[in-house]
Amino acid sequence: MMHMKHCNGIGTLLTVMLMAAFFLAGCGTFSGRIGDQGLGAAAEEARGRLLALDRINETLATFKGTGKVALRDQFQRRTFRVAWMGAVPGQLRFELLAIGGQRVASLASDGHYHYLRLYREGKFYKQQAENTSLRHFIALPIKTQDLIALLSGRFPIADHDAVLLERDPERGGDVLKLVKKWGRTAQKIYLDPNGTDVAAIELFDALGGLRYSAEYGIRQTVDGYRIPFRLTVAADDGNRLTLEVDQYWADPPVNPAAFVLQDR
Repeated sequence: MMHMKHCNGIGTLLTVMLMAAFFLAGCGTFSGRIGDQGLGAAAEEARGRLLALDRINETLATFKGTGKVALRDQFQRRTFRVAWMGAVPGQLRFELLAIGGQRVASLASDGHYHYLRLYREGKFYKQQAENTSLRHFIALPIKTQDLIALLSGRFPIADHDAVLLERDPERGGDVLKLVKKWGRTAQKIYLDPNGTDVAAIELFDALGGLRYSAEYGIRQTVDGYRIPFRLTVAADDGNRLTLEVDQYWADPPVNPAAFVLQDR
């Protein structure tokens, strides 16, 4: 077993971008609270809109999917077949395959540990879920809980103190701004033209810089849940992950042991 330091194996793009989804501590979480500061009808409307959006797919507990993932940085783009499964709030597993069908990597989180197996390199990594960081990597700064939320057709909610509802002239729809004290924006939630669903989100760091953005593509209804069949997550440095869904199963049975990888 190897601890997470520098990783030279599968190619920096795959290792950097997909490992980050599991090992990097981010700012937003699936269970972020909804702030209640603000006065007047406008503040109440904004908070009510956020509460309504937060209830979308709230009963979805487990999921499985298959599809294709494209990973891109400023230098290259790679595409893999992918299968995944997850359980709310913090269990997730990805299996990456080369286009020819060869196993490339397995990534998993059971809520206590994060695991990564690189098949071509014959390497295995395990790290405690708490206090983990990818400071040696340049990657997508997204937490496991955030990714589970996105794959569930939901969205992470950053810690905030108030909610503002504004018009977005570029997209032509409404945007909810989650702000901290002194007016710092923690997150923007862009609504679809009907104002009933989330089209995209942006999360910001403590200095106001973009941490990452996520954009939802066309949604399909699966067993009563509205699921995005295309999802793009991007960082400000050009790293980008685009997931295209072929098949999706809502609330399937999952074995907790599947979220644990063993060193062989």
